[in-house]
Amino acid sequence: MVYLDKWGISLDELDALVAESSVLRGMVYGFVAEFKLRTDVFESDPRIINLVKPADSNRVNHRDKTKRMKGDLNFTYRNQQFKVETKSLDTASCIDRGDGRWGGTFQCNGSDKREIEFDDGTTLETNLLLFGQFDLVAVSLFGFGEHWHYAFAKNSDLTGSTWHRYTPAQQRALIASSQKICEPLEWPFRSEPWSLLDEIIEERARGVAPEQTMDQEAAESLDEHGELDRK
Repeated sequence: MVYLDKWGISLDELDALVAESSVLRGMVYGFVAEFKLRTDVFESDPRIINLVKPADSNRVNHRDKTKRMKGDLNFTYRNQQFKVETKSLDTASCIDRGDGRWGGTFQCNGSDKREIEFDDGTTLETNLLLFGQFDLVAVSLFGFGEHWHYAFAKNSDLTGSTWHRYTPAQQRALIASSQKICEPLEWPFRSEPWSLLDEIIEERARGVAPEQTMDQEAAESLDEHGELDRK
């Protein structure tokens, strides 16, 4: 407990801080959800290598096929590179419908605004994410019953933005900020990522899904064995 010792607080005091601050609680919960996804789902599977957290990109040019694309987790599976965005349920939206049935929403956007250029030549400063910007979204469903489990969906199957002030090109490119989800899961969500990753590999072979490349800063964080340098 290096940092707790450095700050001079106990686990009980940290727990009290999290309990009394909704802002801190939400922040910690998001990091825990991503940590549990990484350790319980991806790091535990030997097919996953080069697992890293890439740096965020400040600017995305939608027309530039060599653009850097962000993702919360970046890894190699079956010799191909993948990027995953991790999201969590909006706690206030979670509805217990009984008999193991739940409903809710999650926010599928970025933390910061950046300028995007679209196919029609327009530009927009937004925190919305793009179709093709990552491969999978992984949604923490802890709010459905308070146990760690996740839902996965392909980037291409998420709901797009229909805001009337966006141009047609912008609507085609932008993922809607709020996404509905329920349990038992319905299309496009699945309880595991592997079948989706396999489908994307097949789609790439047919030329209908974008290839991902590792962010340079993330690549530089790998040690000589191809593992994340955690120093």
